[in-house]
Amino acid sequence: MKSSPWSIVALQSRTDIVFGKPKRIPLDIDVSEKVLSDPSTETVMRIQEAADRLGVSTRVLRHYEHEGLIVPRRTPNGYRSYSAPEVDRAAWVRDLIGSGFSTREIRNLIAALEDGTSRLGVNCSAVMKDKLERIDRAIETLRRRRRTLSRRLSDWRQRPRDQ
Repeated sequence: MKSSPWSIVALQSRTDIVFGKPKRIPLDIDVSEKVLSDPSTETVMRIQEAADRLGVSTRVLRHYEHEGLIVPRRTPNGYRSYSAPEVDRAAWVRDLIGSGFSTREIRNLIAALEDGTSRLGVNCSAVMKDKLERIDRAIETLRRRRRTLSRRLSDWRQRPRDQ
């Protein structure tokens, strides 16, 4: 079972083999702190592991990076490395893209969120509400199209058949 880097460490003892017999050895661990709270012990992952956790391909993560949506760190040998906050940001980007946002729109949202202001006149809440309204309008348009097509299909099925 894989443990999540975001989960709380819950080990309170470990089992060691002492003279051929298992023995429980208590560990003094404060289980109230998250694993990633200390940057020196921060868990990082390479691109494939991050992609697997997000359910996307490595190509998608490279695309997010190319578009300036995420900025993974680089190891001395040039490999991308992702910490938990970077994976969280990539998940946020993935979800916004899945919600219909373009990379340009996401870039503007990220810029505003990082500034903590309405940078360039971007109000994140208003942008998201606007997107919801556009999605609702698109849903209504699709419902009308479906009703029209359903009526046409019904009419077509009820037409007299030629012999």
